[in-house]
Amino acid sequence: MSDEEVRTVLKSESIERLVLESGALSAEVLPQLGGKVASLRHRDIEQHRDVELLQQPLRPYAMRTPEMRFEDSDASGFDECVPSVSACEIAGASGKVLIPDHGEFWRLGCEAEIRGANEVKLTAMGRVLPLRFERTLRVDDGALHIAYRVENVGESEAPYAWSAHPLFSVDEGDAIVLPASVKKVSVEGSAG
Repeated sequence: MSDEEVRTVLKSESIERLVLESGALSAEVLPQLGGKVASLRHRDIEQHRDVELLQQPLRPYAMRTPEMRFEDSDASGFDECVPSVSACEIAGASGKVLIPDHGEFWRLGCEAEIRGANEVKLTAMGRVLPLRFERTLRVDDGALHIAYRVENVGESEAPYAWSAHPLFSVDEGDAIVLPASVKKVSVEGSAG
């Protein structure tokens, strides 16, 4: 497959899909849906099968609105929570600022700069706080590498929190293996 074929932007249901591939790993990114990583697939050459690592949509993909609750979305893939994980209220330069549940960047469309067959830079500007959120996703050597940059483009302080929000596909018999240094784990939610 040529670089041009891999970089092709796929259109389906009017939602742009970018496919990044390298070796045994591919990632499908949806710039219009906050830069969601919709699919992360590992090709197991020995067993002649693909393994999807992320939960697939529970509802059809749809454009997000500022009022949309996370649980009313597709509930799948890998989103980003910025500038907060939970809905909250903070003091801003011109009064109180309401931060929506799971932040706002999972709702915002991203500008996508394709950088070859296996890399894309995604950029979005916040509406609630004057933040520019950038991510560069690169697939190589069987791994998804993500580099982040958050920049305050306003004139006053803009506090924020960030959290990755991957929803993994889990099958019976799967295990989470943690290093011995991890002494405690909290599970916020699990379904099915």
